Amino acid sequence: MSSKIPRTTDVELATLIQPLTVLPEDRFVKALHMLEKLRHDPAVKVAIDELRPRMTVVRPPRPESLERLIYLAVEDLLPDHSDQRFGSLISRQAMKQVWSFLQQNTDPIILEDWKKEIETAAMLEERAREPLRNKIWIWAGQEVRAAIKASRIDKKSRRALFDEAPNLLPEIELTALMLEISPQLRRLRALVPQRGIGSLTTEQRAGVRYVLLDAPADTVDHLFGILTFVLSRYALPSEFFKELPALLFGFSSQTKSAVQSRLGSLIMGELDNRATQAVQLARSSLSDRVVTTQKLVVTLKAGEQKTAPGDKDGRRQLALARDTATSQIVDIAREANAAIQYAFALDGIDDAESLARCEEGVTALRECRALAKQIGANIGVDLIHDEVTKLLRDSIRSILARLASGNRPPDEVSVLQEEFSWSLRLLELGGNKDEAEAIRRSSIMAFIPALHP
Repeated sequence: MSSKIPRTTDVELATLIQPLTVLPEDRFVKALHMLEKLRHDPAVKVAIDELRPRMTVVRPPRPESLERLIYLAVEDLLPDHSDQRFGSLISRQAMKQVWSFLQQNTDPIILEDWKKEIETAAMLEERAREPLRNKIWIWAGQEVRAAIKASRIDKKSRRALFDEAPNLLPEIELTALMLEISPQLRRLRALVPQRGIGSLTTEQRAGVRYVLLDAPADTVDHLFGILTFVLSRYALPSEFFKELPALLFGFSSQTKSAVQSRLGSLIMGELDNRATQAVQLARSSLSDRVVTTQKLVVTLKAGEQKTAPGDKDGRRQLALARDTATSQIVDIAREANAAIQYAFALDGIDDAESLARCEEGVTALRECRALAKQIGANIGVDLIHDEVTKLLRDSIRSILARLASGNRPPDEVSVLQEEFSWSLRLLELGGNKDEAEAIRRSSIMAFIPALHP
């Protein structure tokens, strides 16, 4: 067997936080980079949160530039791979296209003037910079909106904006809107700073209502943009739609219908994107595929809530998305099972690499069970999970039986103890935390006689 690298437990990880806070700056940055590669682990997230005060010193805010300001206006709708939130409604490809268009089609003198004004404003306090930011965002939004209008009738304008990627039109339209209403979005960002919320507080709801009522009365664009931002703050879009009637209370039936229709179209468009991404990631890691499928299921649930029973096209779209989600869940569960069975068939968990593969497989299988339950699909994932759980229980029993036979050299006992700990961890990751803890407590004495005959 190869040498084993013990996995850092949550407690051990927590003990690393204090030393990191006093490391020299260059070593602290290197350690931080290593932690950020593991940021999907809940324990690592806790450690990073503890280190944020020093991170803000080591990593001061980047100086503002015209490009950074353009991205800043829509940052809440850009994809964020460090979490599984819903609101990634504008792709970085679309934003890259918007910035490229502004850079290449704006008079260089205007760009230079913006640059000088930004540099001058950098010496001012945060609040004093707001008028310039608002001015730039509204200018950029109007420029992009005018280009969209021109692209409908002029091939040259269409090529300049879309660069042969007309499928980006909905995202670029949303970008133009968000740029134009960025002054209102800044108020909302201060009001609802956190992402992944379950619902608005009473104070937040009142604040959002105030911003909505303060929007121009002659267009639904502003209302749609404001509510799209609020939607991006929700972990589950279905919860946002429960809140929507209260937020739109008092508006005309025509306005409410128009806004709700556009939000529904946004969800259905996002549903198509999620389904396509899930299929395209068929050869990616299990963890990446799980995250993508989770986002697909979240969007599917919201689409089901917003699609009327008589909407045949919408129902057909939902059925196709459901089939895609079901297929992905089954495929991930089967591949996870195969990876775990293969590792145990060879020689059990005998090194850190095989442990990592099994951990990924067990975690993916646990998430697949939850996803299958969410869409109400009885697709055999529970049977696969039960099969893996039985494998882990048999492994634990085998290790304890070998210990009970006695006369084991200390080195072999240490190896068995490590394998026992890893098997328990996999059982725990699979959703059997209480069972794993009970086995750990009842078996602790089994190793003492073996280590001290």
